[in-house]
Amino acid sequence: MTTFDERERGFETQWQHDEEVRFRVLSRRNRLLGLWAGHLMGLTVAEAEDYAKRLVDLEVELAGDEPIHDRVEADLRRADVDLSDHRLRKQMASLMIEAHEQVMTEARTEERTGERTGAGGSQDRFDSQVTSATGTLDRR
Repeated sequence: MTTFDERERGFETQWQHDEEVRFRVLSRRNRLLGLWAGHLMGLTVAEAEDYAKRLVDLEVELAGDEPIHDRVEADLRRADVDLSDHRLRKQMASLMIEAHEQVMTEARTEERTGERTGAGGSQDRFDSQVTSATGTLDRR
């Protein structure tokens, strides 16, 4: 194998890794956004979790922030939640930062322990994500 081939394979591997991380971060952001919006709409934790899963699925289907934004904005309006477009976009940006930090922390833990923590989930991690996204843990 030539040096060029090795470099090409290295770039492809890095691109694949970066795309996987980007997908995990977007999925986590959408999950946190769903929990946050569900809290604003007065949903129970279970209903908010279901809503968050639908947002993650929407990202896979339609790809991009605008379909997610438009869906959440429409759902908030339907629930009579008064929230400006600016506030929603600011929350999405804030949750993107938080999601990135969570995914990177999990990746470092996986590296150290050899176990994947992001896909499964303990109740404690779920509770911390609900608290993080909504500022409260309300187990209605």
